[in-house]
Amino acid sequence: MHANVPIVSAADVDVLRVPPSADGCRPPFARLPEVVAGRGPEIDSLIELADSDRRVHVLAGPAGVGKTTVALAAARGLPDVMWAPARNTVSLVEGLAAAALKFGAGEAVVSRAREMCGGRLEPEEDAAGLDWEQDARRFAWAMLRLFAAPAPDGRRRVLVIDGADDPDLCAEVLEEAARLPSGAAFVVVTTRHEGAGGVRLGPISPEDSAALLLSRVPDLDDDRRDAAGSVAADLAGLLGGLPLALHVAGSQHGSTVVRHTLDEYASELREITGAAPPPGPVVRLAVRLALKAIGGEESAAAGDVLRLLAALAPSQPFPLDLLDAASGSAAGPALLRRAWRNLRGTGLLEFGVDDGAHVVTLHPLVAEAVLGEGGDGPDAATALDLATQALAGREGPSLTLWRLLVPHVDHVLAAERTEIGAVLHAAGRTVRHLLARGMYRAASAIAEAAVTRSSSLAPDDPDRLAARLDRGLAFQARGLYTDACRDIRHVAVRERRRRGAADRLTLERRLTAEHHLGAVLHDQGARGGLARSERILVAVLAFRSLLLGPDHPDALATRHRLALVVQAAGNARAAFGHLVEVLDAREQVLGLRHPDTLTTMHSKAYARQAMGGPDSLRVAGEEFAEVLRHRRRVLGDNHPNTLVTEHNLAWVEQAKGRYVAAETMFRSVLAVQLRRCGPDHPHTLATAANLAWDLLQRKQFDTARRLFKQVLRIRRNRLGPNHPDTQTTRGNIGWLTYEQGNLAEATHRFERLVDDRVDFLGAEHPRTLTTRHNLALSLRSQRRYEEALTQFEQVLAVQEQVLIADHESTLSTRYNLAVTLRLHPGNGNLSRSIDLLSEVLDKQLTVFSARHPTVVQTREELIAALRQRGTAADLDRASDERTPSRAAGALSRHRGDHEYDDDPGPATDEDPLLEAFLDPDIDAYVDDDIRDLTAR
Repeated sequence: MHANVPIVSAADVDVLRVPPSADGCRPPFARLPEVVAGRGPEIDSLIELADSDRRVHVLAGPAGVGKTTVALAAARGLPDVMWAPARNTVSLVEGLAAAALKFGAGEAVVSRAREMCGGRLEPEEDAAGLDWEQDARRFAWAMLRLFAAPAPDGRRRVLVIDGADDPDLCAEVLEEAARLPSGAAFVVVTTRHEGAGGVRLGPISPEDSAALLLSRVPDLDDDRRDAAGSVAADLAGLLGGLPLALHVAGSQHGSTVVRHTLDEYASELREITGAAPPPGPVVRLAVRLALKAIGGEESAAAGDVLRLLAALAPSQPFPLDLLDAASGSAAGPALLRRAWRNLRGTGLLEFGVDDGAHVVTLHPLVAEAVLGEGGDGPDAATALDLATQALAGREGPSLTLWRLLVPHVDHVLAAERTEIGAVLHAAGRTVRHLLARGMYRAASAIAEAAVTRSSSLAPDDPDRLAARLDRGLAFQARGLYTDACRDIRHVAVRERRRRGAADRLTLERRLTAEHHLGAVLHDQGARGGLARSERILVAVLAFRSLLLGPDHPDALATRHRLALVVQAAGNARAAFGHLVEVLDAREQVLGLRHPDTLTTMHSKAYARQAMGGPDSLRVAGEEFAEVLRHRRRVLGDNHPNTLVTEHNLAWVEQAKGRYVAAETMFRSVLAVQLRRCGPDHPHTLATAANLAWDLLQRKQFDTARRLFKQVLRIRRNRLGPNHPDTQTTRGNIGWLTYEQGNLAEATHRFERLVDDRVDFLGAEHPRTLTTRHNLALSLRSQRRYEEALTQFEQVLAVQEQVLIADHESTLSTRYNLAVTLRLHPGNGNLSRSIDLLSEVLDKQLTVFSARHPTVVQTREELIAALRQRGTAADLDRASDERTPSRAAGALSRHRGDHEYDDDPGPATDEDPLLEAFLDPDIDAYVDDDIRDLTAR
């Protein structure tokens, strides 16, 4: 879907959001000239009406009369003003959706209106013959009514529907606005439709016109102002008393470049219009006179600048820093700079600063006038192609410039007459930059618009396939793996079937598509997906290494992803070796602080953590901390990748037994992820799941279960019941059920999950072994000792082969095997139990301090086993373990490193963060595992 409205706003330096967003309905205060002379009564009346029982107020009048500026001026004096441009259906629906969000609707609720607005309803609905535009608008109004409520302070919000010029649209707006709850919103409608009723704004009085015109002329003392009064009044009459035209004319008179006197300006205007005000738009005449007054070759260049800005998004700032590159003029940058500097004093452009960048903005009515004058200027699509190409090649921070370009790219994508290849190139660069910045929803909106725009091209056209690939990558970044796989597979298949001899560029495009197909198959987690992903990536790596070189950034990207696939298949040690090599190469090729280098550093720390063994947690924690420092500096605090590293640091704290500290970190990350990524994103779900696990360890079972159920519901719906992440959550709920003592249900859950994990991951995968280990625990708790011993023995034998002897999972299985042997003595089981517990305790003390909960638990179990055997030596040793001075050597490196939390007590009933994540009906959700048990 695309819109002729800005699709991003700078909530902070790192955050761009696609409307609907809470800021998407913010009034456009900046860079519209304040042309409100003589409008004081209308402004005051509008402010007073906002506090009355009036529901709708109409400001009607011709173009340039100042309707929008009156609404803007009144908005400055009103609280909680929302703005919805009504230039077309898309802009209106986006504004209404943003207003609904501000009233309290969730993003999931408004997605329906946006899909309808893009014409993407289901086929059976299409057959019903719906009017897409009208139905989308009506749904948006219905959504707004559903959530409309007064502001927290009890005052009504003000909703401005700006520019409802089409008579039918205006009538619809008035009808729907009147149906809003009277206490919720006061709706102001601006329109050129004369029959809309309300207050009609006409030309301002001659006195106010003359005052407005002269106010734009600098350095007039009282005497000169009095002398110029009659000429100004005459000129104001020629300009029809229209505020915008008066603003432009006065600004030109005050310009140091456009050297008109008022008499000269009036004389030239009379030559065009005669004695009466012109029947057509007077702003067009002001544009013509301004360019004529500039003169020379600079006049033509200034006209090109105006036509370029007019073809871009109206009223949206464009960075001056990119104007030279965008124009692509053969005249040269020096002439272009003189041209836009000459325009500075004409009143046609507004100059300002946006987040440190110098920008220029064209008033929408000036844009209409410029386009109405005709003439060939720079193609907007080509201009954006050149601008994004120049920006993509720059080093250093460029977020502000990209943010400023986004609404222009979106606008040109929606235009019918434009150079399609150029705008698709510009859109592709924009999508890729936004993805790199972690602005996934903004990237998705542009990518969707690009796919729609490319539909007129041939199915195998490289630009059309590139747009489809970009949309797939945006889906993948948002965790919509099925949609991503559909798009990326389509591109890969098309590239494979391309006929004729393949040149280097064609081969690179094919390898790019194949690389991303291998990556998304890994993310999708379907049966056999890892094996297919590995085969594809191995082939891509071979070709890329041959075509580009083994250390080319693209080849390194494939090597990195292949390492992740190897780790997902259960071989963390092999993955770690690959990542070490990729990191060395990326540091040499890209530099130590390049985002891709930091990604490999993060993945290497994660693989080290997964390998387990002595010092794995400590070293992984140090590595994550280093990556976090660099990512904060390079990407920003709120970038999704920064948050992932912060999440992993919290996981390390949790693994050390510091549950309260971990909870604080998880909550901090989750709060930002909900805002940045949304509640359904895989990153958000991972944090919520680990927060639930943390609460489970502290016996806060009710809250943990609600969180796990929410994560499971979303993962099952988005990833399927047997995606590895979904299976992990199923296992979490099984463990929670076990901890609460519901052993029959826990056993059933574990048995089903073992079957599914064997089927999808294999019998020797570490996650399969973990589930079998938990099944054995559940069997042991039911005193089914022989079955439990068999499971533990089999799991341990495989873990010692596929993991390492010191891996935490291996130690856990060895420990629980020892406990089971103690509980089921005979045939030397007790002696073997003591030997295993002693071995586990020694290994644990090389990693944790004596106060770590796992160490305490193992020591208590060893003491119990020693006392159960009951020899004198055993009793002495049990006494020693109560005061473990014998372990001083092993503890010396770790003593005092970690402090373990006291239990903070039960959670409170009110938890705004979790309530923002949880569905209201989550307590009633019943998952398939328990439904299957009930059916039996």
